Amino acid sequence: SSMESHGKATHRIRYSRLLVLIAFYGLILTFSVKTMMAVATGSNPAAAVAVWVFQTAPLLIFIPGLYARHLRTYAWLSFVSLLYFIPSVLTAFRPDALYYGLWLSLLCTLLFSGLVAYIHLARKYAGGTLQN
Repeated sequence: SSMESHGKATHRIRYSRLLVLIAFYGLILTFSVKTMMAVATGSNPAAAVAVWVFQTAPLLIFIPGLYARHLRTYAWLSFVSLLYFIPSVLTAFRPDALYYGLWLSLLCTLLFSGLVAYIHLARKYAGGTLQN
């Protein structure tokens, strides 16, 4: 029935958005932990924080639009996530940072996939507006 398919679509929309938020905050948390570890192991705190700001500021500006469920925000974040994917793959090729690079690559892939799924489902089933 159409009611049943609408319910499944609502769940898929909700799960894709949850994936977006988990991967999004996972990236921010990863950068934050990496910065704290760098400072704890003797790196210049000002330099480490400057790198953290450079890494996270482009993500942080999307937070209001993510919670307002603006599809344009989700679309722009999908493009920005690809800019994070490239250096994460390059990082994975460094022997001293293999797992860190793979983790970042995984988060970027999950973020991009969740964003694309959310945008697709929102346009298909919710007419581009979501309130769930």
